[in-house]
Amino acid sequence: MTVTQIANEIISKMVPSSKSQGPKRHHLNKERHLNIVVVGRAGVGKSSFLNYAAGKKVFETGIGDPVTQSYFDVIDVEKPEKKVVYSLHDTKGLEAGNTEEWKNAIYSEIELRDESDNIYDWFHTIIYCIDASSKRIQPFEINAIKEMAEKGSVLVLLTKKDLVTPDILQNLRQQV
Repeated sequence: MTVTQIANEIISKMVPSSKSQGPKRHHLNKERHLNIVVVGRAGVGKSSFLNYAAGKKVFETGIGDPVTQSYFDVIDVEKPEKKVVYSLHDTKGLEAGNTEEWKNAIYSEIELRDESDNIYDWFHTIIYCIDASSKRIQPFEINAIKEMAEKGSVLVLLTKKDLVTPDILQNLRQQV
């Protein structure tokens, strides 16, 4: 499923905001605004995926040390033909040494947004990226996915799947 298909599915289930109460995002004058956050381990391709989704390079990518050093770097991608703005949120990668910091940052932002009366402040989709070339899912990732699923819609995206065989992909799908 593409990001556009995901967003269209979310839009179709949402209530129009033209008569909604509560604060509006003052920097955007759009009827529909969708927040998509991408999370996962460091180096799995979160920023690369977001660049692909945006249709241009807007987030730094690299090989080796983690590139994204802050939580919730965001860019807005306007789709006037659909009357929607996608806010794509990149996040610092989850690593074995920063699990608690990562959880606190991600979960507290999700909870803060969930408290808003304006549905356009919420995270509408959480995409958890898993590097298929690692050939397995770490137990702390499974726990993170389960915990986030209790808070909202979580999609699992297998990245770098061009580097593995169909059997490995099938095994990863079964693990998920």
